Amino acid sequence: MTEPYYTDGAVTLYLGDCIQVDAWLQADVLVCDPPYGMRFQSGQRKATERFAKIANDDSTISRDVALELWGDRPAAVFGTWAGAAA
Repeated sequence: MTEPYYTDGAVTLYLGDCIQVDAWLQADVLVCDPPYGMRFQSGQRKATERFAKIANDDSTISRDVALELWGDRPAAVFGTWAGAAA
């Protein structure tokens, strides 16, 4: 099992690929900010070097697998409405 990134009496955070780190499946609630599948890169920096693109943001496979594994339990999953069906 992967060691927690942070833990205290109320919360435990894991850092890693949710497909490889499965300790999160024992949680009471899922709170995550998965890849949005939009290849985002900030355009805020103009005079200096731009920030790098968000790693693995070109696919929603990890998000989709994680939500399938999580099932219908309580979750707050951040994302974007861009490209969502009306």
